[in-house]
Amino acid sequence: MHDSASAIWTSLHSGATPVVIVFYGDFGLRRETIAEVLSVAPPAWPAFETRSVDEALARPESLVLLVPDDERAAVEELDGLRDAFRERRLPVVLFLLSDGDGARLLPECLSLPGWIRGGVVDMAADEVDERVERERFLSLAGCSPEEWLTRYRGGGVDASAASMARTYRAMLIERG
Repeated sequence: MHDSASAIWTSLHSGATPVVIVFYGDFGLRRETIAEVLSVAPPAWPAFETRSVDEALARPESLVLLVPDDERAAVEELDGLRDAFRERRLPVVLFLLSDGDGARLLPECLSLPGWIRGGVVDMAADEVDERVERERFLSLAGCSPEEWLTRYRGGGVDASAASMARTYRAMLIERG
């Protein structure tokens, strides 16, 4: 489990940015990274994966997973499209290789870094110690993550922000 999962959750749910950039360490981790993003997105959100910025723009009602073949070209294109994202209901998640051409271009972009407002997640974050997280959860919730999720799935957990955050944390620990 990565601390970055909570950053993904926050970026997706905050509504603060129409584009979330997720960096992954190498091509072998790309599928796993996409799966992690999908695991924290609400199941009610329709998800669509594409390699094309144009296709991403054509789906404002979907969580779009933009996995471009040419990361540099995608970043260049997105840099000039701020207005095209104003009406999005759900974000576009742009996946970039941490040390790839797209990532290296970002600091040179004129507008993209400013309008994504912190919607950047680096999946190369340190691993979290599951044992420590379980102990922390038990001390805060008074039960194991699995017990909490059983109550949640049975409708026994209120919909407060604190309870939803605890539920999310329990899901991350459960996935371990």
